[in-house]
Amino acid sequence: MPRMKLSNLPIDRLHAEIQRRMRNLPKLIRQRDELNRQIEELEKLGLAKPAAAKAAPKRRGRKPGAGKGRRRKARNAVSLSDALAAALKAKSPLGVGEAVQAVQAAGYKSNSKIFRTIVNQTLAKEKRFKKVGRGQYALA
Repeated sequence: MPRMKLSNLPIDRLHAEIQRRMRNLPKLIRQRDELNRQIEELEKLGLAKPAAAKAAPKRRGRKPGAGKGRRRKARNAVSLSDALAAALKAKSPLGVGEAVQAVQAAGYKSNSKIFRTIVNQTLAKEKRFKKVGRGQYALA
């Protein structure tokens, strides 16, 4: 049966629920006291460890003194799209892998682990380049 919101219950039902809980309170207190007594006995016998305070949750993130997490961005005299345009002007059409090699041979620096993907995205989105075949690009 789904629970009703307390704000939707009539006052007489709320009073009845409070009375029911008040009647159960002494019994629950006796149970708590009995369990505490049993825990103390077990602790005296050495069978149970005293309840330790909960440790603070582990701190997330980098440990102190771990160093910088970011790599420095490589600085280039020309943008990647300009470097790709120069490479495609020299030899056209080029595949993505050939374009990566040509741009890097021309002196373009990148620290990216996925530089090939970045070159592919640049070739696909720039209006200066057109796709002439599967994986082949030329100047538009």
